Amino acid sequence: MPDPNIVIEDLILHRDRMKLVDAVVEIDEHHCLCQTTITERWPLQIAGNVRSVIIVELVAQSAGILLKWRLRHEQQQGGAGWLVGVRNATFKVQSIPRGVTLGIMSTLLLMRGNYATVLGVVRAGDHVVGQVEVQVFRPEQTPLDF
Repeated sequence: MPDPNIVIEDLILHRDRMKLVDAVVEIDEHHCLCQTTITERWPLQIAGNVRSVIIVELVAQSAGILLKWRLRHEQQQGGAGWLVGVRNATFKVQSIPRGVTLGIMSTLLLMRGNYATVLGVVRAGDHVVGQVEVQVFRPEQTPLDF
């Protein structure tokens, strides 16, 4: 069940077609479970299917939600983080059909100052459709602070 107290737009900069995460189901200091349903507004669609490379963006957005939530929960200031690397990515499918609901579980692997590594596993039901390990950096101050 999505957490009605979490407003995704308060945690990430993505809007319109690039805001892909629909809801935060659960979150704590080390994990974030998000949910989304693929719709016609999503980018990277061909004939009603979304290319699996979109999994990288789903994990990046879920990681951003987790890291920004941590900052706010710890009552620290912080602005937008930037995806600076993809350490590893595994795609189990070539594409995902429109209408499928996905769960994105992001787990914080490493947090060192303004640098973090997050592992994201994306599932359609009980089936893993992809797994991505991302590197995120948050500068002390950016013009995009929110």
